[in-house]
Amino acid sequence: LIALPEKDDAPEWGDVYNRLGRPATANDYKIAVPADMGGDGKFADWAKTNFHELGLSKRQAEGLAGRWNEYQKGVTNSSNENIAFQNQQQEAGLKKEWGAAFDQNMNMAKRAAQTFGMDGATIDKLESAMGFSGIMKFMHGLGAKLGEDNFVQGGASNQSGFGILSPEAAKNRINTLRG
Repeated sequence: LIALPEKDDAPEWGDVYNRLGRPATANDYKIAVPADMGGDGKFADWAKTNFHELGLSKRQAEGLAGRWNEYQKGVTNSSNENIAFQNQQQEAGLKKEWGAAFDQNMNMAKRAAQTFGMDGATIDKLESAMGFSGIMKFMHGLGAKLGEDNFVQGGASNQSGFGILSPEAAKNRINTLRG
């Protein structure tokens, strides 16, 4: 039998924890963090040190770390699903806003990304900050400025027939022609 110390911070607790299954050193714990969850080892080192100081047995520490990894994976999956849903909503809104010009405008946005050497990872980071709709409108704006200027005839720009107009641009063009 082992006597339990009276005070919570008594050094004798170390003997109790050791008898209950705490490993001799913090490095004896086998704690892994999956690579897809940022497994750089810093969390595992932090966890080993704290688990040892708190007196967790090897089984307890490894079980807790495993459950933490499962929880984090669930949070990440939920977040990814939420982002995918938001992107679908924003894409649907952009399709409605751009109308028949959607594919044309998306190609212009892609051309702008290629021209500026933006890879998929860069676009993803911008998308996480600006949203799908925001980054596509931004890249489309850049792409529109990269192309050739409009044909000028008789002092006014000719906007009839080069590319597909968005619903809003078409309404503006109709109102201009009516005037």
